[in-house]
Amino acid sequence: MSDLLETLAPEFVFLVQSMGFTVIDEREDPQCFGNAYVVLHSRVFDLMITRDRSQRFVYIRNKNDERKLSIDLRQVGTLICTVVDVAA
Repeated sequence: MSDLLETLAPEFVFLVQSMGFTVIDEREDPQCFGNAYVVLHSRVFDLMITRDRSQRFVYIRNKNDERKLSIDLRQVGTLICTVVDVAA
């Protein structure tokens, strides 16, 4: 488990613990306003969770499309539940 993921976005820990996601990249820069990111990988899509000057953002990328979709963090839970239900 990634300590940075637990600090940056604890609401996403279940993706690694229960949904088969893996942490493929992470970085924190305490000298630069505490900016950080964690990239989670699944067979369906990737999530990049970032903290930029205390604001959190989530970028979602479908495996078949290189474009990233930026979405408000509060909406991500709803989106993930929908995708998981469809994939099941």
